[in-house]
Formats: sequence, structure tokens, C-alpha cells
Amino acid sequence: MVHVGLDWPVNQMGIPGPEAEIVAQWRGRVLGRFVITPTPGEPITRERRVVAALLASVVGAAIATRVA
Repeated sequence: MVHVGLDWPVNQMGIPGPEAEIVAQWRGRVLGRFVITPTPGEPITRERRVVAALLASVVGAAIATRVA
């Protein structure tokens, strides 16, 4: 994860800040955002990050088929 231009070790330190967002997009078009409130200092495994990104992609694709 990149945070303010720095590589942030989420698998060791968790997600920085009180909120973070995962963008739902399809073919480069932003269709929405998921706002998450992480637990400070709680590491996030790669698997959990991959699942979150995949869910956002699926939602983006589903929205795109209805908006187009």
C-alpha cells in the first residue's frame, strides 16, 4: 500500500489513518468507493487485501452494466 508517497507495510502495521477507501471502478471509470475504518495497528493479510480489491472490482463491473 502507498500512503503519502511511501510504501506502507500493512501486513505489519495495518492501514494508516482513521479511514481508508477502496475504489470501485470498471475499465478505468470510478463508479463508487468503499470507506473502511481500520483498527489501528492491526495487520492486514495479503489475502484479505486481495479479497477486498476483488469485491470492489465485482461491484464496479455490476454497476457498470447498469449505468452503461
